[in-house]
Amino acid sequence: MAAKEQGIAMILISDELPELIGISDRIIVMKEGKVKRVFNRNEGFSENSIVEVMI
Repeated sequence: MAAKEQGIAMILISDELPELIGISDRIIVMKEGKVKRVFNRNEGFSENSIVEVMI
């Protein structure tokens, strides 16, 4: 059974946005220890929208 089906959360830290977008239900952008924005798959997100928050 997959981790998602078991309700298991995973934290993955990466700067490989295409990979993260492909496997993530939620992406959280942090800067200086603070959450800048939370992106949820059901709301839709793109690499460009994530990069805008990162810079």
